[in-house]
Amino acid sequence: MSEVRCGEAFAGVADDRRLRTATRSPLRDKLGRVHEHPEEIIDRLAADSRQVALNHTAGLSTPQQVQMSLLALGSLLDRRERYKVRTRHLIERRLKALFAGLGAPLRADPLRAGYYCELDLMAWAEQRYGADFARHLRRSHEPVDLLLRLAERSGIVLMPGAGFAGPEWSVRVSLANLPEQAYAEIGAQLAAAAQDYVDEWRSSRLDLRRSADREMESDEAFRGKRRRPIRTREHGIRREEDL
Repeated sequence: MSEVRCGEAFAGVADDRRLRTATRSPLRDKLGRVHEHPEEIIDRLAADSRQVALNHTAGLSTPQQVQMSLLALGSLLDRRERYKVRTRHLIERRLKALFAGLGAPLRADPLRAGYYCELDLMAWAEQRYGADFARHLRRSHEPVDLLLRLAERSGIVLMPGAGFAGPEWSVRVSLANLPEQAYAEIGAQLAAAAQDYVDEWRSSRLDLRRSADREMESDEAFRGKRRRPIRTREHGIRREEDL
């Protein structure tokens, strides 16, 4: 039956005043479990027929519901939880590969799920490169700048952690669907993108130091021109004094 015919059929059932109240009420109670307004159930039918949800309020599509049922049955049948243990070890290896590529220590946490990982880049930058660089990064750049540079240089796209109630300078990495070696590459590319900012910061500090040295030399040269030799009376010794 097409979507239009489904809608017409339901509208005829729901709006037909000739139906007894005893017939309409159970129908509305049943359909009300899947939709706030049962008379608009056509939206749900359309979402199921297309195997996708039109929007969040449409709920899960039929294929997704079947998949959830199969996963639930698989979990009940695996009494030794072998699949669950294997999955946890897989996630743990991916997380270790990410931190190894990043060059950062991974703190042990037995309660960590590890399905997603939020990296506080500001804390990492301060720990690895010092407080001066962290202040420079916060003062001269926006949190999204590092993500844009990462995408430009490597094609890796990460989500800002602030959108998930994380720290402002954090990124969110999903550990659910990539091979283990891919996370080592993500960590290495993220560290390389951060290193670009470190090199720029060190170069700017070196330029400032050289500029300050040149100003000091210029000032000393200027002061030297304002000196002239005079003769003192003590033992006829010549020395320089300021005018």
